[in-house]
Amino acid sequence: MLLNRDSYPFDFEAVAMVAARRNVYLEINASPERLDLSAAMVRAAKARGCKFVISTDAHHPKHLFNMRYGVLTARRGWLEKGDILNTLPAAQFAKSIGKK
Repeated sequence: MLLNRDSYPFDFEAVAMVAARRNVYLEINASPERLDLSAAMVRAAKARGCKFVISTDAHHPKHLFNMRYGVLTARRGWLEKGDILNTLPAAQFAKSIGKK
């Protein structure tokens, strides 16, 4: 939580490498209180082959407007449309998450 607690210490490079190898998508949490992945972390993960999903972390309909913060983080992290799962057409999205 931004400005409320320190981040957890962990080896992000190792997490990104394993996520890329296992085809696990990393979440860009668009809640302005969270914003867990910084633009620098997004760039580092993309360089290792990671893919992403942007979520609003919505707990109320008005929270859906938080999506813009996630999109800004993705742009600052140099992501492109093809790097983000929830920009795919519905059929391709379903295939990506293993639905038939």
